[in-house]
Amino acid sequence: MIPRIPKTILILFAAALTWGAAARVCAFERQTVDDNPTLSLYWATRTIPVFPQFDGTTNTGPAGVEVAMLDAFAEWENAGGCTDIQLMSMGMPASLTTNLDGGDFDGLNRIVFRRTWPTAASPTALALTTVVYDRRTGVIQDADIDLNDERFFWTTAADTATLNDVQNTVTHELGHLLGFAHVPDPSATMFADSPEGEIDKRSLGSDDVDAVCTVYPRGAPTPGAVRRTGVSRGALTGVSSCTVSRIGAPTGAGALGPACLVVCLLALGRTFRRTSRRSS
Repeated sequence: MIPRIPKTILILFAAALTWGAAARVCAFERQTVDDNPTLSLYWATRTIPVFPQFDGTTNTGPAGVEVAMLDAFAEWENAGGCTDIQLMSMGMPASLTTNLDGGDFDGLNRIVFRRTWPTAASPTALALTTVVYDRRTGVIQDADIDLNDERFFWTTAADTATLNDVQNTVTHELGHLLGFAHVPDPSATMFADSPEGEIDKRSLGSDDVDAVCTVYPRGAPTPGAVRRTGVSRGALTGVSSCTVSRIGAPTGAGALGPACLVVCLLALGRTFRRTSRRSS
């Protein structure tokens, strides 16, 4: 079981969608405050520091992982030429602790390969993105991406049909980091399903471009943003917590504090299998 996270709420954001799911007509979806679906999540700053781990998997070298992750950053930054969002690589993190490990959030946004996958999470989840936000405003305070390095083999090569592409997955998870939710359109980067060998999510679909340009328009504020001033870090901290459940079984909320945590999952499109032996 994932350790309880004091003073935050851990919520299963969305179960994996299937190809047979009924599609809704929508351009893009935003994550919202848990008890207020009209209040969307967003970053109040347009420059977001990120600490990506390049050497966390034995499946592929750190140089290739670095290129793949930075290309994923650039895909969102350069979307349509109409956004000024910047995902700034700060180099590899000094600590690999993420929001899933418990404790108070630290304001550092990490991308890490997790050798031991949480037993409470779906074994078919390629990645988990945890987003901490102020539930009074929807302003995101912290976001971490955990990549499942226990059950899946990773690659940065586009011609490997039986492995899982780093850039493909990180591009999707960065969408959650920015506050976007899953959509039912299989052609979108924010579609929840990802079969082995997929690289389509490396490039944003038109709906994904609309999302980042609408929420983070170049030279303009986020539409409908709720802003508060003079709020201390302590005031953003919640007062109760719960644990993440297995995929498809959202947790209850109980009494909620001002700061909450959303968990977003990217699930493999079919039952995972190990295709080669891991290095020791």
